[in-house]
Amino acid sequence: MKHFIKYFTLIFLIACQDLVDIEPSQTETYVRFLGDPGNNFGVTLKETPEGDLLCLGYNVSGDTTRTLLFKTDSFGNIVWVSNSVNSVIGFKGNDLDIGDDGYYIIGDSINNVSGINSIMLLKINTSGVLEKQSIINSIGGISNGKSFSGSAVYAENESEVIGLGYWDNNGNNELFYIQFSFTQSSGYEWVQELNSTFSFSPGRSMVKDVMSQEYVWVASANDGQAFKAARNEIPGQQEPLPVSFAVDIDQTSRNNHFGGIGNDGNGNVVFYDLSQSMTLVDSHLLVAGNALSISALNDGGYAILTTSGGNFTLHKTNSSGNVIGDNISTFSKTIDWVSTESSGAAIGTFDGGFAIFGTSEAGIASMMVLIKTDKNGDL
Repeated sequence: MKHFIKYFTLIFLIACQDLVDIEPSQTETYVRFLGDPGNNFGVTLKETPEGDLLCLGYNVSGDTTRTLLFKTDSFGNIVWVSNSVNSVIGFKGNDLDIGDDGYYIIGDSINNVSGINSIMLLKINTSGVLEKQSIINSIGGISNGKSFSGSAVYAENESEVIGLGYWDNNGNNELFYIQFSFTQSSGYEWVQELNSTFSFSPGRSMVKDVMSQEYVWVASANDGQAFKAARNEIPGQQEPLPVSFAVDIDQTSRNNHFGGIGNDGNGNVVFYDLSQSMTLVDSHLLVAGNALSISALNDGGYAILTTSGGNFTLHKTNSSGNVIGDNISTFSKTIDWVSTESSGAAIGTFDGGFAIFGTSEAGIASMMVLIKTDKNGDL
């Protein structure tokens, strides 16, 4: 009966014409559904310095794809929906970062006619208004029918970002990272290709090492790889990872190590620990399921989001990526609230709790779901 009630609730919410009118009470925990008619997919979220939540996703209705950006308060109440972003037709947002002067989104500008995509970069002010929009469809002279995709973005300073992307080289994904300035007429100052013969699938990460000020990211070819490089520099070291598919990485304040997650070939989520010099320190199986995201916490541990059996599982680990009992220090909690959860990300919030934004499917349509738990991972 419990699962039927949850399923019926989701169907009711999907049938609503205007989901932003459904406001939760001002409680520490809640579940909220967002989206427009069609299928909606939650991608990632960030917490602003004021404690608000930025939720990035996209809507697919027929042949039309639109990026959706919501800002809520800490209770999940809508502050604004960025209509100027939502009106950019054919854009699929893949990552979001917060800069000193606004918010930055990277993703794909989709051309359903030609089948050739371009990277799109957006700059949004703190009121949700689109200030600048740029298309990247040529890198270092490479163009002429090549598709470009943007996978991760890091806000460097005012109007400048570092982007991670790839272009289609006859069926192989060639990775590159780029410094892009919205104030320069040329758009980008430099671009660095990896010049690899492998076909990489990039993860969702773009991290800046607090000590060396170099950029760190993960990708997968035949197996997972970690990269670290300074501005306009070929990565000096490419570290093999103990995963078949590398998903995400972040840096902990405990020892400035990098904790990452991925999947092995047997359906398990693997945690790995990299030193600041990008050498593998340790790795272990975390849980059976699919890896979605990892985010460093203020106590030096990590918030890790996985899925298993159609449900989100939130893991609060120590700095070594271990869960030692279900308590306030570490835990693994299954969020068994709605039907089938897939994509998404989790972060720790200023109040000590956790926020999850992702995708929930109930057989009729996919909805974006925003979940807020307490410090123990409970609703």
